[in-house]
Amino acid sequence: MPEKKRLQRPHNDFLWVLSENGIFGLITWLTILLISIIYLSKIIKASKNREERIFCSLMLFALIGYSTFSFFSFPRERIEHNIYLHFIMAIAIAKHFQLFGNKARTDAYSKKMQLITVPVVLVLLAASYTGLKKISGEMHTKRALKMLDLNNNKLVISEIDQAYSWFSTIDPSSTPLKWFKGLALFKMGKTDEAINNFQSSLKTNPFHSNVLNSLGICCAKKGQFIEAREFFVKSTRLKPFSNEANISLAKIHLMENDEESAIKEFYKADVDNINVHSTYRAFILKYLRKRVDSLKNTFVEKDIKTAITIFTESDIDVFYCYTDSYKSNIPFEKQLLNFVYWKLEEYRDHIKPSDMETILNRANGL
Repeated sequence: MPEKKRLQRPHNDFLWVLSENGIFGLITWLTILLISIIYLSKIIKASKNREERIFCSLMLFALIGYSTFSFFSFPRERIEHNIYLHFIMAIAIAKHFQLFGNKARTDAYSKKMQLITVPVVLVLLAASYTGLKKISGEMHTKRALKMLDLNNNKLVISEIDQAYSWFSTIDPSSTPLKWFKGLALFKMGKTDEAINNFQSSLKTNPFHSNVLNSLGICCAKKGQFIEAREFFVKSTRLKPFSNEANISLAKIHLMENDEESAIKEFYKADVDNINVHSTYRAFILKYLRKRVDSLKNTFVEKDIKTAITIFTESDIDVFYCYTDSYKSNIPFEKQLLNFVYWKLEEYRDHIKPSDMETILNRANGL
């Protein structure tokens, strides 16, 4: 998946409610939907107005359709879906009360409502305050992201400080706000302060691969390679093919002279990713050149050594062998020998047939 993608919900609203609100939250949500369906069914049976029955039938179908769709998607996240849903529920309750309520019950209900008016108003005020804080948080977060793209790190920190509150801790992609602040601090060279923000981010969302990766980078910068490796491993477990985490882990393996583990991590990185090409190409080529030299030294035939040297002079060709071996799932050395063999087909008159056979046999043996 692309680096900026975040998996933050199941495509099932009922599982989503269960995972975030627990079994009682799910029961409450199901009860609300069930009561609305029952109310509409009773209204359809009791109403004598044909147009009213048709209208309520359409609302009932919409509610059942919504509930069915919720098994395969996440309509609760969509504002427009919620507007229709709550209008349907409100109409169902009002019409049901109109048809099946009585004056005595209505009077008693009115007296009870007077007792809870103040608490309801307080709850609504609290909800309004929460909503305003969330809106403010999203506005400042949006500005912070814009400043991050412009490399204006001081304004990133300022905007995140204004965005962050008890009600606003993550952005719409479930990325902790303090991660953006930590990123800005890291770019400013304030590694310790960045670590504090990344650790705070980890408490907010312990399953965010970028947060774990950032902590790994900070630890590696401070020379704490054991801790760094642990963070990178956790990051790759959450996102097995994460270019930055895979290559950072590969670097640590190379520092520990564990070249075999390093190349495995390189192979996990997307070889077609432009960022891998531009940022890590030289780093990967340096390692590949060592493998080319090691392969060349296994031959005693001078012509074969010369051929390998000639046909691996170009970094483009060496990197092509690497990417092609990754895609074909074969060893790099085998792909390299095949490459040399194919090229030598053009120069049959300048190399002994026995040397060409030796190259092909060695490649087939790998």
